[in-house]
Amino acid sequence: MVKEYVRSFYLEQDFNCAETLLKSIAAAYGLDVKPEDVKLVGAWGGGAGCGITCGALAGSLAALGKLCITERAHATSGFSALCGEYVKAFEAEFASVNCRDIKPAPFVPGVRCIDTVARAADLFDRFVREHNIVS
Repeated sequence: MVKEYVRSFYLEQDFNCAETLLKSIAAAYGLDVKPEDVKLVGAWGGGAGCGITCGALAGSLAALGKLCITERAHATSGFSALCGEYVKAFEAEFASVNCRDIKPAPFVPGVRCIDTVARAADLFDRFVREHNIVS
């Protein structure tokens, strides 16, 4: 579901990995995410520009928050544990959560991290189904 939107946002519209995941998940699940909201995850592209936490993970977690948080994160029962489970699932899928470890080498400018972003999209879909977050 989410992967259907990845190519358009990532390659055709030139959004980064974090922005693409947030926008793709929003499109797939009908979330009200405005262009200004997408800017909030923009800094996570390229692992915050220095190879730390993968932007695909950051964008996915932002979308998970949009799906699950009722009012505030720490007041949403089980949300913290759910995030922890998602991070573990992401790490199991990619063997790391850090961009510097996941980013393909050699890095090809024309396609960038499209495979990683597409796999992260599939992971998100599986995770929300397995956890009955969406039907």
